[in-house]
Amino acid sequence: MKTTTILHIEDDDALRELLARETEKSCNYIGVEQAEAAEEILLQEKISLIILDLALPRMNGFEFLEKNKHLVVQKEIPVIVTTGLESDHIKVLCKKHGCLSMHRKPLNIKRLLAEISAHLSSPKPRK
Repeated sequence: MKTTTILHIEDDDALRELLARETEKSCNYIGVEQAEAAEEILLQEKISLIILDLALPRMNGFEFLEKNKHLVVQKEIPVIVTTGLESDHIKVLCKKHGCLSMHRKPLNIKRLLAEISAHLSSPKPRK
């Protein structure tokens, strides 16, 4: 029985489908296209890890983190950021928001999967 759940907030359908396929044997996967849809899931589900794109329609990744900080912190949910943006400012904002790491697009999917696996299999979640 799968006891861990990844919430993937990503507007790229192909990337959501790829991560769903790659993680289906090891954990539950919930993929949503918009940050607003993820808010309800955070309230209803026990989420083990969030994979968050920064460049989302309507509400960007940092806005999502700011708005839902209380839930993410209270439930101790680690966040891995994915983004096509790269600057020192983005890296600083990721650290400021307590993100576990940042992966630059185009993604190295093997590296991302290795980090997901290492995090979910560790006895105590790393922050």
